[in-house]
Amino acid sequence: MSRQLAILQDADFVTVRPEGRRRLYALRPEPFRELSEFVTGYRAIWEGRLDRFGAALEKRRRDKNRKEKSR
Repeated sequence: MSRQLAILQDADFVTVRPEGRRRLYALRPEPFRELSEFVTGYRAIWEGRLDRFGAALEKRRRDKNRKEKSR
């Protein structure tokens, strides 16, 4: 867990506040907003592709069922 927290801290996704022997971590909202904006640009592209992929899988399943029933 400490390795993952160190990575998040290096990437400025969290802040760390020492309190005695403990370290308190807090999420920073700014990097998550930036990440969300970046992903939003690709979301429409991937949703369309995944919709077509799902339709192709469904068609393949229907075709397979038809072949099995016609035997």
